[in-house]
Amino acid sequence: MSKKYIAVILYESSSDADTYRPMYEESYVEITAQSEADARKKTAELAKSRETSFENKDGNKITWKLNQIVDIAEVLDNSNGAIREIYSRHFHDIESYKSMEVLAK
Repeated sequence: MSKKYIAVILYESSSDADTYRPMYEESYVEITAQSEADARKKTAELAKSRETSFENKDGNKITWKLNQIVDIAEVLDNSNGAIREIYSRHFHDIESYKSMEVLAK
C-alpha cells in the first residue's frame, strides 16, 4: 500500500562570477511511495533531475545542485480536510533557528 511522505531537499547555487554569493533553496515535496526507502530513492532521483545550469543576464554561469536531502518523513495527517499537518521538526537551539528563519523574527 502506498503512503505519502514529505521530503525536505536543500539545493545550493554557485557561479563562475567572482562576486557571486551562494543562494540556497529549501524545498518540501510530497512523494507517494511504498516505503521510506522507496521515498528516499524517488526523492534522490527527483532532486538530481532538478539540478540545472544557465547563463544569467550578466553572462555568468549559474548552477543549482543538490546539497542534501535533509529529511524524509511520512505525512502526519492523511485526512482530506481543509487543514492538515503534513510535516514537523524538532530542535533544541532556538537562536540558530531564528538566525536562519526570517519569518521567525
